Amino acid sequence: MRPVLQPRRCWVWSGWVWSGWVWSGWVWSAGAVLLALGCSSSTPPADAPEPAPTPSAAELGVAPPASEPSSAAPPPEPAPLLTDGCTARIDPMLTGRQKLDHLARSCIAGMQPLWSEPWMARPTGSGADRTVPVPDPSRCLRVGAAAGPGVTEIELILLDPAGRPLAQDVITGAVALIGLDGPVCASEPGPHRLRVRARGRDEEVAIQVWRAP
Repeated sequence: MRPVLQPRRCWVWSGWVWSGWVWSGWVWSAGAVLLALGCSSSTPPADAPEPAPTPSAAELGVAPPASEPSSAAPPPEPAPLLTDGCTARIDPMLTGRQKLDHLARSCIAGMQPLWSEPWMARPTGSGADRTVPVPDPSRCLRVGAAAGPGVTEIELILLDPAGRPLAQDVITGAVALIGLDGPVCASEPGPHRLRVRARGRDEEVAIQVWRAP
């Protein structure tokens, strides 16, 4: 019976490597016989391919999940504080009387109030006037006024006995002060006149005159 020739791949330790027909364990080649050290009827496995990278959400056209909106509302911003000289840090939401008390503590140190209680007037519209006695011109003055948040502007003017303007406030808003940079000294004795004007809602305005001791 003729031997059956089967194709096999053979590997040798050294020498030539030849893939051909094997018959009974001997490899026949042109003019040389090598002892096969190992043969296999199957091809050695190829290296496994690297796995393909996972596509991102953007490559797949999928939008990332939206973040949930925060249920907590941001805290309200505090109202701005006045910043004119010694009137700084007066809360604009206070009443006129409270603002005037703050003004007295901050700006009127060492001076005496002319009236035992602040003059409470409603100068919105036509305004209001009041006499300020000045028996001694050397006792310099300061005049303050304040109102609640409904009043947007207060104007103070101090007139001398002849009706001429002696001094006026330069602060805008619901706080006014004559003598922001220092007390105002009258040029002569006699009754002076304080004129008050206000804009905004018709609310009470607290007014006081202070003089040097």
